[in-house]
Amino acid sequence: MIPGFPQVGGMELLILLAVVLLLFGAKRLPQLSRSLGSGIREFRKGISAVGDVEEAQDRKENPSLDGVPHGGLSRAQDEEMTRAGQQS
Repeated sequence: MIPGFPQVGGMELLILLAVVLLLFGAKRLPQLSRSLGSGIREFRKGISAVGDVEEAQDRKENPSLDGVPHGGLSRAQDEEMTRAGQQS
């Protein structure tokens, strides 16, 4: 509960649905809901893409103490490269 914010109950939702139905009509309401859903999907996809780009930039800008950025190789590949370096 948020103080000073009115609570929305079942009756208020029915009134809101009736007003939306009167404004847009029964034929246009499914189109509006579809476009709203696709807009939300695109927004979420855009937000996740921005997060992926930022994570990739963080990995490039913040290498580990030995100067090698981690996360590109699997643990097995990393161990294999370490063993190959010790043998030379």
